[in-house]
Amino acid sequence: QPRVTVRTGAEVVRIERGDAGFSVTLPDGVVSARQLIVATPPDTTARLVASLLPAAAAALARIRVRRVKTVGATLKAAATTRARFAGIIPLDGSFYSCVSRDTVPDSTWRGFALHLKPTTGREEALTLLSRLLGVKAEQLESVVEREVVLPSPLLGHAEVVRALDGALAGGAL
Repeated sequence: QPRVTVRTGAEVVRIERGDAGFSVTLPDGVVSARQLIVATPPDTTARLVASLLPAAAAALARIRVRRVKTVGATLKAAATTRARFAGIIPLDGSFYSCVSRDTVPDSTWRGFALHLKPTTGREEALTLLSRLLGVKAEQLESVVEREVVLPSPLLGHAEVVRALDGALAGGAL
């Protein structure tokens, strides 16, 4: 977008109010911005904005985060007889969830993302995913792994969102 600068993978040391709005300190210098969007996990954002917006930081600190390993894979649609699904959440806790891209049908390919505990090994994850889909692990294609930090909202999360919205209302952050 015009007049929007996006920086990814930048380590933010500190955020302060500056002459032009905000001053963002990075290991290699300082960036100024009239408005600022922070796209980090809630606990990281809470730490970064604590001195600027204590009420927002307090609301963000109430949001739990969890490390999650995600194993994604594609599969030729004809390889499985598993009915199309949006997501699976197990009752036994063997994994967190399995989501698919089946809500956007494709006659050739299906795609899946299995969310697991970060300590789960690759082979164990592929065995679990192949079992869920009723295929051999070798049939899974374009397999990728990533560990991410995700918010883990609890009951009462709507109250946290209201508090956060109130703390940020009318501001430039």
